Amino acid sequence: MALLDAFIKFQSHSILQNLTLDALVTLTRLLGHLKRDVLQPQPPSQSASDTPPLNLPAPILTFLSSVIGVLEADVKDFWSVMKKDIWETPLSPLTDEDYRLFKTFGWPLGITAISIYPVHDTCQNVRCENHGVILKKEYRKKAVVFMGNNTVQPAWNTSIYCRGCKTSYHKNYAVQAGQRIYHANVPELIQVGEHQFVERKLAYTWRSNMLYGWFSASNASRAFESAATTQEFLPSEWGLNDVLRTDHVWDSFIILGLLEDAKLRGHLLTVPHTGDQSERFKFAMEERNEWIVLNGQPDAVQHTCDKCMRVFLMPDGTYKKSQAIVGDGISIGRPCCGVFRCTEALSSNRNRFCNTHLALNDICAIVDCQNPVVSSTVISPTTGLSKVVKKKTCALSIHQAIEKKHGERSTGSFLYKERLQRARIAHPSDTFGSTGLDGDDLDEDVTEYVVAEKPLVPGSSSQADRGATSSNGAASEAAGDDIDIRINIQKNTGSVGVLDDGTTGVTTGSNLSSRSPRTASVLTTNPIQSVQPFQSSLPSPAQVDNVVSTNVPCPTKSLTGNRPILKAQFGRRRTHNEQTLVRPCGVIFARATMYGAEAVSNFLVMVKNAFSVPGASKPEHIFYDTNCLARQQAESDPWFKDIGMCVDAWHFRNKHATTHEYCQLHCNPAIYPELMDGESAWFFNTSIAEQTNAWFGGYHSMCREMLPHKFDFFLDEMIRLRNIDIICRLDKGGYHPAIL
Repeated sequence: MALLDAFIKFQSHSILQNLTLDALVTLTRLLGHLKRDVLQPQPPSQSASDTPPLNLPAPILTFLSSVIGVLEADVKDFWSVMKKDIWETPLSPLTDEDYRLFKTFGWPLGITAISIYPVHDTCQNVRCENHGVILKKEYRKKAVVFMGNNTVQPAWNTSIYCRGCKTSYHKNYAVQAGQRIYHANVPELIQVGEHQFVERKLAYTWRSNMLYGWFSASNASRAFESAATTQEFLPSEWGLNDVLRTDHVWDSFIILGLLEDAKLRGHLLTVPHTGDQSERFKFAMEERNEWIVLNGQPDAVQHTCDKCMRVFLMPDGTYKKSQAIVGDGISIGRPCCGVFRCTEALSSNRNRFCNTHLALNDICAIVDCQNPVVSSTVISPTTGLSKVVKKKTCALSIHQAIEKKHGERSTGSFLYKERLQRARIAHPSDTFGSTGLDGDDLDEDVTEYVVAEKPLVPGSSSQADRGATSSNGAASEAAGDDIDIRINIQKNTGSVGVLDDGTTGVTTGSNLSSRSPRTASVLTTNPIQSVQPFQSSLPSPAQVDNVVSTNVPCPTKSLTGNRPILKAQFGRRRTHNEQTLVRPCGVIFARATMYGAEAVSNFLVMVKNAFSVPGASKPEHIFYDTNCLARQQAESDPWFKDIGMCVDAWHFRNKHATTHEYCQLHCNPAIYPELMDGESAWFFNTSIAEQTNAWFGGYHSMCREMLPHKFDFFLDEMIRLRNIDIICRLDKGGYHPAIL
């Protein structure tokens, strides 16, 4: 009906003839948001979603009459004239004044601006006798919705039930046989709690902030609270807490990621309906993590572009491709079992050991000491009840002295200064610095303690009377007061291999016969051009004079002299580092967690596993800063045959000793002409892994308290989203990203 026709009909009505255009538009807009509230009380014969019912429910009549200040009978007349046009009018966003009208006139009647209903009003089970039948059995719950405009709105969350197949239909999912089966698409309102929903665009905003700004969930919740724009509409009288919690932000992130992953893989997300919300998505995340391990990052496995692949001309006139991958590690540790290289997950991030090794809590925390810990019974001054208190060391006095030193280390300003230094937090997960864990829980990894006898003073007993100290700290009971305990802090090298000063670390590789370097004329892919011979700034193998093998590290004197060093583990251990494989264009190909160390043997295993997933093809070149050791081990593995294993140009020039014979002869990137472009510059960006890890390291503070399922899911999701963004940028830049 045309607007003019409506006004002509209103002219014959004593009240509606005075209806203003603003009132007409307001009624139309409000009724557009109340369609499901209008349909649900109707009989099935008048509940078709494409046809307006004959009458409005009584509460809605009362609400609308109060809004425009007319009688309910006049609203009925208005509905009889305008119902078809209102039903066909596209939904318009509510204004601030609309929200005020709902609060003033709607809330007392149980009517809210936001009504949450299932996507469909009929049974969707094709095997049910009620399939396609409109469902009227409903359950209503109060809810709060966190909106993208930084407001919190009250809502009624309505679910409907099918008696035939015993299925309950909700906004985000259907419940059957104790399982939540999510709908295929991401809903406009994401349920993150029993009574809490988050607007989809707000969840996307949080995720984008995490991706581009390392914005933690804690800071997201604080920012939302701080930026709340209209306190007038916070539902304090609604009876529900309107505070956005950190777990609400995390749940929105997890649900978004799982729904997008389910759609990508062609299945429906299914999780338990009962149980704790914090555990609801654990199995789904673990399953997704396992899928990533077995199949790789979906946008990276077969990726190719002009920045990460070249086509070059061989002497026999054939063309071959050259793809490169760059590896590097970065320390983003998460809590793990205190037993070295144990990969079993902790049941809580406060635990020192996994369930298999829980009995070690009763063993002395000094490394290699197998004595039981000391326990005592004390009476609580508040309750008067007795309880058993266990130390973390045995009865040996030196071990107890070390625990005492550890206790001093965990108190006062020393703790806070050390905590910040240890975390190396560039982007704190909480702007107010709260971790939720006490100092004892935060103490991690193995700490070295230097044990020295205090200087003799006149009148003291002789050294022989003090008792000797053995390698594991065993000493006489009287020796405790005469022992000076100091913490020995050493830099963690972070990797095993050729160190930055040119010396060589521990390696299990052997020197095998070398392969002859390949020679080829190089052609670019877009357009294909011939490349002239180049002059490299790096020394060629023939230019290396007087090279000697340096497989044995240079002997140095211990900074602690001959004093015994005892190692203790009072707190948790952390994983060593995250290893990444990155294409020269910036697309992250794979990620893996190193539990013990970044040994070259572990790196080689990671490379083989990463390029063994379906659709992956082995790279022609692998760049790694300790390839001089990795290549020696790889020579015994036929999988690495015909793969160039060079050190990247910067590390080769600045960090690797010119006296290391194997490195100079076999890991010099100048050996391979296809690595250079026509202007005597390096074609591939071999520093991309370190550049990428600069971004990756920003998540250190966000991940440090996560357990494995959430840790892996979060980092894999950040990598997936970053890869999507990188590929879009490559396309806009004219680098022709494609699937190989």
